[in-house]
Amino acid sequence: MTRLRYNLYTALLDRLHIACAPFLPGNTLRMLDRAIRASSARMAKLSPRDDPEYKKSVIDEEYAVIENLLGVSFVVSQIVIANIASRVMALSEHHARSNPGTVVPGLSKNRQQLYHFKSTTVARTPHTQIEVINAFANYYKHRDDWPLLWNPNTMTGPSMPTALVVSAVGASANDSGNMRHGLKVLLGRDDYSNSSAIANIVLTWGTQLHDHYRRELKALRLVQ
Repeated sequence: MTRLRYNLYTALLDRLHIACAPFLPGNTLRMLDRAIRASSARMAKLSPRDDPEYKKSVIDEEYAVIENLLGVSFVVSQIVIANIASRVMALSEHHARSNPGTVVPGLSKNRQQLYHFKSTTVARTPHTQIEVINAFANYYKHRDDWPLLWNPNTMTGPSMPTALVVSAVGASANDSGNMRHGLKVLLGRDDYSNSSAIANIVLTWGTQLHDHYRRELKALRLVQ
């Protein structure tokens, strides 16, 4: 009878791989995209003959709906980021216990360091796509707690890092379209009905992390 050898490294890598599965955020974001397209369609049906005040009220309302739908899209993607980072941190903790002193490049128990690893920078800033997605999700969740005329240079506490990141890529206190701007910065174009692209960025990042760690651990003969 052959005894199977249990390798915790392999199990932890498998957990990381599962966190990158596209079906996890995909269905939710596709539903949100359909709702965004419905709001856009309602605005497109407005006629030049419609009363200007009526048109303005419809446009303002639908853009507010789109902002909220995009905010939820960022938060859904943030959940996946958190899952991926937590599983990398578990892998890092196991490696530190099992092979202290053996370095695996990019393996860290620090979330902010992970957000900068294998993720490209955005809009000529030092901030990565993953960092920007995480910041806009936090901004959406907590923006109502912020001062009406918030300033990243005067913010304090846990909101300060979020304000610094979102403002660095163009968000501002006077803008009612910050979530739309966040998506545009990430995609490089106006495409509000493609919030699924946020999750694609996150899943690509997670897959690159998984593949990188597997290669490094295989080179160290810690996994097959």
